[in-house]
Amino acid sequence: SFGTVIGPTTVLLVLCRFGNGLGLPAKGTMPNSLLADYYPPETRGAVYADHSNAVQLGAIFGPAVAGGIGALFGWRAAFMILFVPILIVTFVASRLKEPVRGATDDPSAALEVAQEPARFRESLRVLWNVKTLKRQYTGALFFGAGLIPLAGYLPLYLDEVYHLGPGWRGLIGAGNAVFTLVGVNYGGKWTATWFGKDM
Repeated sequence: SFGTVIGPTTVLLVLCRFGNGLGLPAKGTMPNSLLADYYPPETRGAVYADHSNAVQLGAIFGPAVAGGIGALFGWRAAFMILFVPILIVTFVASRLKEPVRGATDDPSAALEVAQEPARFRESLRVLWNVKTLKRQYTGALFFGAGLIPLAGYLPLYLDEVYHLGPGWRGLIGAGNAVFTLVGVNYGGKWTATWFGKDM
């Protein structure tokens, strides 16, 4: 995000945004795994719901704030100001204690803490040998290549076709997230009720 602000050329801007996008696929899998290692099974439902709601609230306020800042001071100012919460969250997250993998499900796993963690290359080799995961990873490349650019195309479309400035585009993004938040929360309740009646 900081590189996006200071990038003097289009090539560096594209590289910074591409690098930022590389982290997007991990934002679903990593938090879910860590939350399972931090919280016992009986509280996980509420924890996952809180995490999901927090992500959606961020998706509501983030575009609205960024759009407002962009409308008033330009797009670079929006990235510069929103870089501050990123630094704060990074600082707080780096201070969290590393959880014992699987200890909330199996307390005896705490005895295996002394065991050396697997190296990245070994883990990659093991995961790549699982055919289902190999297909999933390969498919994710194509899925991401088609889906992630839509995040950039929609604002361009709203700008080019409807001539909406960053403030309005931010409000549209925030409105979209509001409906997503409502839909996910109601959908979760309705799905549980429907499954309770009949599959």
